[in-house]
Amino acid sequence: MLNVVIIGASTAGHIIASQLAPKLPASHRIVIIDPAPTSYWPIASLRAAVVPGFESKVYHKLEQKNFFPANSKNVLVRQRVVSVEPASIVLDGEFEGSSQVPFDALVFATGASQPFPMRPKQEWSAEEIERHFKVMQQEIAASKNIVVMGGGPTGIEFVGEILGKFTGGEAKNITLIHRPQQLIDARAYKKLATTLEQKLRKAGVNLVLGDEHVAGPDFKVGKQDAGAVVRTKQGKEIPADYVFVAVGNSPNTQLLEQVDPSAVSANKLIKVNDHLQVKSTFFTNPNVFAAGDCADAPGWRSFVSSETEAGTVTTNLLAAIKKSSLKIHKAGPRAMVVPLGTTDGAGFAQLPLLGDSMLPEFLIPTVKGKDLFTAKFHGRFLA
Repeated sequence: MLNVVIIGASTAGHIIASQLAPKLPASHRIVIIDPAPTSYWPIASLRAAVVPGFESKVYHKLEQKNFFPANSKNVLVRQRVVSVEPASIVLDGEFEGSSQVPFDALVFATGASQPFPMRPKQEWSAEEIERHFKVMQQEIAASKNIVVMGGGPTGIEFVGEILGKFTGGEAKNITLIHRPQQLIDARAYKKLATTLEQKLRKAGVNLVLGDEHVAGPDFKVGKQDAGAVVRTKQGKEIPADYVFVAVGNSPNTQLLEQVDPSAVSANKLIKVNDHLQVKSTFFTNPNVFAAGDCADAPGWRSFVSSETEAGTVTTNLLAAIKKSSLKIHKAGPRAMVVPLGTTDGAGFAQLPLLGDSMLPEFLIPTVKGKDLFTAKFHGRFLA
């Protein structure tokens, strides 16, 4: 039986496996590989960092029964891929008597890395994930002065969770430091940035824009020593009991870069063509694809983009197996929704004829803020 190997069992990899499994011909099976004990849902991680009880909603255990029905020909392999070859991958252990797994098609769905809480260490068990969240929750609750570095969606959402959880006499003194003068990615709709700035100022957040912290020898992230201050380039000194650094993704593309550095962009993303096939001469067949946070596909690196790319890769894998023409990938519409806790926030979407347009504010909790898509995440699993 021929193998469709998927490296990575998080969002893009899982969606591809789920969509592909019922449509694969009898000649092929899915071998999806991931060493992590759990699948993780970064979208909900910031709430879990602040709100006790939410820590159990951000992961789902990776087990064969959760991915495929009983007696399925498809398999989940809980091992690490240590290298790729032109027509096979190499594991850190044995699978069916060998560490080498040949493939008729290969998908890189290796995602990206970020510091906790946005993503856990790959080897953490479910219990370890919950333990780290509970420590963070306790440290934030015990802190009066909280400094957040980075005014992108991650930093703003983290501030929003604190604002929503700690009100009245429990309210925190929150400072948000952002190097550019405008919040959010400069590529986003400017009205989204100004709307969120107004909301944060109204909520009492101290916004330090156009400035950045100066990391001295005693600088650390998380719980601070008594009397700690954060210093900025422009000379501000900000009291800090807790420091949170909101940094971006680091794509997990080392496996490909080891064998073909030219297939990885300057931003460390896997280069793909219009069909999401990997641009590399290393492999002996063209049925090698990439999707999700590791792929240099059109559009923003986001959950919506991962879903869209997974759909294209599924379609093209089936077409490649049947030796028919492949679909050209089309990125999803520009959109961004930034909740501030469960009841507030702002968002925009690129609408037909209208272009970039702000979403009605009453939709934000419904679209994302209420449960941060956790029901959708867990709904992907069979058990």
